Amino acid sequence: MDSVLEELSLVCLRCRAKDGIAVQPHALLAACDEGSHLVCRRCSTRFPVVDGVAVLRENQGAAYELGGVDDVQWPPDIQAWCERMAKLDPNCAEFVATTLLGTYGLAHYPTVDCHILESGIALLQQAISELLTGVDVPEGATLELGCGPAGMVPTWSEFSSGPHVLLDGRLGQLRMGQRLASGKDFPLPRRRTGMAFSPFTLKARPADAPVLFCCADALNPPFLPSSFAMVAALNLLDSVPEPWVLLGQISALLRPGGVAVIALPYHYENQPPDPANWIHGPQALRNILSGQMTGLDQLQFEIIGEVDGVSWPLRAHDRLLHLYSVHLVVVRKGLQ
Repeated sequence: MDSVLEELSLVCLRCRAKDGIAVQPHALLAACDEGSHLVCRRCSTRFPVVDGVAVLRENQGAAYELGGVDDVQWPPDIQAWCERMAKLDPNCAEFVATTLLGTYGLAHYPTVDCHILESGIALLQQAISELLTGVDVPEGATLELGCGPAGMVPTWSEFSSGPHVLLDGRLGQLRMGQRLASGKDFPLPRRRTGMAFSPFTLKARPADAPVLFCCADALNPPFLPSSFAMVAALNLLDSVPEPWVLLGQISALLRPGGVAVIALPYHYENQPPDPANWIHGPQALRNILSGQMTGLDQLQFEIIGEVDGVSWPLRAHDRLLHLYSVHLVVVRKGLQ
């Protein structure tokens, strides 16, 4: 984490809320307590670091969050974890979060298991690699918004020269990704069917570049403008309440000439966005990115690569496979 902090400036959310856009250098964060916290140099607000994940959110508390700040010993005993799942209400937050942990963990780190090979991000990784091949990506850091357990790091390493910043709002997903990236295996419950879970272990995948895991809000990221050479938001725009704000943040965080990788299946069922905020398909996204939408004309991205219909399978359990069709776009921010 320290090596990434030397290259990036993390911003205190409390100072930014007070000062608005005019964030001063002394409102930046620095490591303290041997890395267990980040502290604001101006207002002394402390943000915890949990298992190497910086937790930088305005609201540090949550009614329930799997792998939360207070879960010091995490993950728990795997056998007891599986047995606990069989006794919970399937609609409760812990059951849902554990199921998603397994779904996204196995999708980002596929194994030789025949069921698991049907799900994953391999096709999306391949499509991104093909679109980015030959693209001039400026030197500097890469930011992935909504990274989940961070299985895309090898792809970003292929095209980015700088450190990787991985941001997600779900601390459990990040703690899993951080452990795998630091060379530790991760045991997790795999949902087989109904309420039946069985132990499974994801194998470590050490990161080959400096990585900062950051638990934060993609709509209010704790970074200064123009901090990144490349920004990715994969299957996120249709999962946030204000996709217009997210697009504005992507533009603000990119340095001039920087590259953004955006993907989404345009799937809004059971998702937070108001239907009035939906982006209705590939042509609507193209229009928005090129500045043809009133109020977002400042975006002015150049589309430099695009493919529609990329398969994105996610296996919920042994008997249920969700298959999405993803629209993938690579754009460059203007130099002005």
